Amino acid sequence: MKYSIMMSERNDVKISVIIPVYNCEDYIEECLQSVIRQSCKDIEVLCIDDGSADRSADIIETMKKCDSRIRLFRQKNQGAGSARNLGIRQAKGEYLAFLDADDYYLDRDALKIMYDLSKEKGVPVCGGRFWKFENQKMREEKLFHQDFYVGNFDEKIYQYEDFQIDYGYTCFLFDHRLFQDGKLFFPDYRRFQDPPFLVRAMYAAGRFTVADVDLYCYRVPNMPNRFTTDKVKDLIRGLSDNLQFASENGLNLLFDKTLTRLEYEYADIICHNLETDRTELLELLLNANKIAAQGVYKENYIIRPLQKLLEYAVCADAEYEKHLLEWLKKQNQFAIYGAGKLAKAFLRYLERNEMRESVSVIVVSALTDNEASLEGIPVIEAGAFGKQDEFLLVAVNGGFHKEIEDLFHDLGYEKYLLLSDVFLNALP
Repeated sequence: MKYSIMMSERNDVKISVIIPVYNCEDYIEECLQSVIRQSCKDIEVLCIDDGSADRSADIIETMKKCDSRIRLFRQKNQGAGSARNLGIRQAKGEYLAFLDADDYYLDRDALKIMYDLSKEKGVPVCGGRFWKFENQKMREEKLFHQDFYVGNFDEKIYQYEDFQIDYGYTCFLFDHRLFQDGKLFFPDYRRFQDPPFLVRAMYAAGRFTVADVDLYCYRVPNMPNRFTTDKVKDLIRGLSDNLQFASENGLNLLFDKTLTRLEYEYADIICHNLETDRTELLELLLNANKIAAQGVYKENYIIRPLQKLLEYAVCADAEYEKHLLEWLKKQNQFAIYGAGKLAKAFLRYLERNEMRESVSVIVVSALTDNEASLEGIPVIEAGAFGKQDEFLLVAVNGGFHKEIEDLFHDLGYEKYLLLSDVFLNALP
């Protein structure tokens, strides 16, 4: 090991970094090295092994011998939320930070800069820049509106109510005093436990600042997250939590954002998993629908996942593909909206089924980040698509469906089909 730092018994820990660990032997050393390299030395690193079956805990034990700031706790597999809660209870730091075991910190001065800025501004929360690493490329993930990043934003104090973000909790530093009454914790969900935590933490803080520093790198998994029926139940519970919290506290931006996630980003995933356990999932959806209807002041409002079920739009995988193929064969030509990995997978699917020649053009919102053609097919902007007799098949992540439908409405496009997320993600 390159580092050998012993921590004194003083109770002057500035930052506790909490890391849930589950089967991350390939990444945990890089993750820990990124923390112990931080120029802020008055830190502790709390690793909570959540029942790993690989060498993760052994690697942590080895690194712990070289740096006593690393603390290891073990528990039976209960999920990342439970592991983080254990870390919160054990933390001694003035501030808390959360890091996942397959991710890492970027700038070695990040924690120090964020700590100093939080103290200088007298606010309980400070954020840093958030990056994604995918397909061997780095790109910044901007959590706020584009205008936020114009100018010297690290000298400002912001009100949470002006932004109402629900994603990106790992790029914030939280004052430990926010947790003292025991009311702030991660819900015991296997999916979507992070947004309910972040929303409540930021609401409790009220004010925050953001440092102009690259803090966090999120390593995007090669394989998409697999949802089981139990995970989908927890997903709906988490979404319902945020809908209810937003409604009770007048957070209209958060309410609209969460409703869009429920109706577009996760609709296909939810409906796909209804086949195995209809009763409880339907009860959870009906509860979510009740909260949504109250929030939009429409007594007869029906959320999109329920609409899809009522319209028999979601079938078993084989049936969905069968009906889609039958429909495609009846079309002389059609266009595809999207030029990302899902659209490319759909093009390969069409080629296997000898229907690629039916694709007239690829349509995108803007040509800025796209080539003039995709695999030999012309690429045009949405505003230039004038073939009103052709269908547009939307092959993008469901989280963008609402934005796309709004765009089509503005352009007067009525003939389009939103392809199922579950179907597209399953394509080789």
